[in-house]
Amino acid sequence: MEINARLTQVATLVGDLDKADAQVRDLFGFEEGYHESGMAMFGLENTVQPIGERQYLEVCGQLREGESQRPVGGRRGNGGYMAIVEVSRREDIALCRQRLAAQGLRVVHEIVQDEYESIHVHPRDLGTIVSFDWNGGPWPGIAADWQGPIRTDVITAIAGIELRSASPDEYAKRWATVLGLDVENGVVTLPGDGSTVRFAGGRSDDEAGLDVIDFVATARTRAGESHDIGGTEFRLV
Repeated sequence: MEINARLTQVATLVGDLDKADAQVRDLFGFEEGYHESGMAMFGLENTVQPIGERQYLEVCGQLREGESQRPVGGRRGNGGYMAIVEVSRREDIALCRQRLAAQGLRVVHEIVQDEYESIHVHPRDLGTIVSFDWNGGPWPGIAADWQGPIRTDVITAIAGIELRSASPDEYAKRWATVLGLDVENGVVTLPGDGSTVRFAGGRSDDEAGLDVIDFVATARTRAGESHDIGGTEFRLV
């Protein structure tokens, strides 16, 4: 059974949050983003920027030593940190959980609320931390009363991500099995929004990670640009 899923949020982990946030705002013409207070439980602080139709870019920095612990299950070093995949039905979370367990893939964190449910998968199992989310109300990563503007001068959407490892075919198969989708030329396309998860070589499996985020360029003349921000490649397509 195919799960109607979409790529709702992508997070990166950087060494200098203020610097990376300034680079993102300069590149995309963003204004001040939202800062989520609950990130301290993961040892992080963040800035979240809305992009287009219900998508979000999150840039995370580790709290100073002594303030909290390292992120639970997070990758070491800077780079892509998490992909949040939103499903359209609450029962799809249970289906994801069943398909993960059948493959021996580990859930490391979960949240169950009246209008929200989420499961986080260990990064070594899917190539990065992946959160499968169902949401019946305002997106929980942004306060309901936050009125930050959505700027589309440079980009209009997150088009996809690229995960690199020594076993791209295996990771692609795992994603496809969880979501009930096909793999075509190393790519899984999410039916909810047409965004893509691309699987490539270039890393050991121990250091598998989210290395590239693709953004839809507003001006087609900018398609093909590539910018390194905090260890993640921001690519305009």
